[in-house]
Amino acid sequence: MAGGGDGRRRHPRRVPVHSENESWHELWSGDGGDNIVYWLGTVTFGTTHYLYWTTNAGLYRVEIPHGVYNPLTYTGWKYAEFGELWTPVNTMGYEEIQKVAIRLKVRARMPTGSALGIWYRLDEDEGVWTVLGTLDDTNDNEQVELEFADGVGLPFYSIQFKYTMGRSATNTTSPALLTAVLEFKFAPDKRYSYSMLVDLTRSEDGYTLQEMREYLQQLNERKTGIDFTFRTQDETVGTLATKKVEVSSFTLLTAAGPDGAGRARISLVER
Repeated sequence: MAGGGDGRRRHPRRVPVHSENESWHELWSGDGGDNIVYWLGTVTFGTTHYLYWTTNAGLYRVEIPHGVYNPLTYTGWKYAEFGELWTPVNTMGYEEIQKVAIRLKVRARMPTGSALGIWYRLDEDEGVWTVLGTLDDTNDNEQVELEFADGVGLPFYSIQFKYTMGRSATNTTSPALLTAVLEFKFAPDKRYSYSMLVDLTRSEDGYTLQEMREYLQQLNERKTGIDFTFRTQDETVGTLATKKVEVSSFTLLTAAGPDGAGRARISLVER
């Protein structure tokens, strides 16, 4: 290669150039190497606003819309015949806790001939949506309560909603969802209890009958946690399970002799 230098190609610095009657505001700039400067900023020409940015390929811009309009009263708008609104997946702030969805309270502006469908899916299931209910113009500005499983509720960890909106032939009116409030409760923890008859007519593991009775009475009074091992209903013979329980009640059914020999009913509850 003829001439001096290190042989690397030099690019010009691509930065916006503005005149005195323009308003520029830099949001970010960075060094792209090889004398290239990346730039991001807003530009105002009179009452028109733009977002500018530079890349290796050149300088780009997009107009920034501005102004506030009420689509229910601004006649310059035309609504699409049909549209959907998906909410984010919501855990209600308790991702690890199971909850029960009871009902959804919905209020909407429903012009003549419009319809609003409410759908849901649980626990980030990407399958088919389930319809919860539909509002029409008879429900205009009315709070409608849509129940899950006829008010029994559905258990969930996360929930997502989809609202489908359809208008009448008039293209300047459309349903307007005003409020949607989910009523839910926390699912109660599952706790199992066990009841049994205990034979106190013979000693076990070196304990006398009286010692066994006193020990069971102490467990009932102190509510001390103990390991309870039992045979499960599994098809495999000999399968055992162990739960941490406490004695909730202890009742002597029969007692005879100085050692209190007889039978007792014991109730256990999981801790």
